Amino acid sequence: VAVRLSGAPIAGPERPVRAAHGVGWLRTTDLFAGGGDLVFPETPKCTAARSAYVCADGVVRVFGGDPYVPPPRGQARGKRNPIYSWEIDIEQGFRASPPQMIFNAKAAAPDIRRESVPMVDMVKALASTGGRSQTLLHRFTFAHESSSLTAPEFAACGIYSARLEFDAEVPAAWSF
Repeated sequence: VAVRLSGAPIAGPERPVRAAHGVGWLRTTDLFAGGGDLVFPETPKCTAARSAYVCADGVVRVFGGDPYVPPPRGQARGKRNPIYSWEIDIEQGFRASPPQMIFNAKAAAPDIRRESVPMVDMVKALASTGGRSQTLLHRFTFAHESSSLTAPEFAACGIYSARLEFDAEVPAAWSF
């Protein structure tokens, strides 16, 4: 089970107080039995929406923004732009791979003004249809505190897709 913590420390007799940034992991065989150790690896430190999936190749991946990952040169850092992917090794304390960029709003819409706040989030991994890839969908919009959008900014808003490319064939999720 993966959980994103946002601004509230965890305290309890069995758990220490923990700064509330990043992804916490709990491994259990029974969600309703309680127990298990909550683990907080150093990365990723998603402070906005994040998604976690077991992808078609069997690898656990987290998708989201991380304001602590340096953005591409000359681009503003944000908690929801760019979005990245991390491979998570659940057998090694939920250790994350280095981040791989999935999408950068500024690269997709270079006319974004400095005062506009792009948000890229809600990553969904679609079921595999087999082959060597899997489709991801994500949203691109602007934060409510952004000023009125320009025509190019408005036109950039929408649902985008990306593809995970695998080294080997993966099975289809369903067969009929």
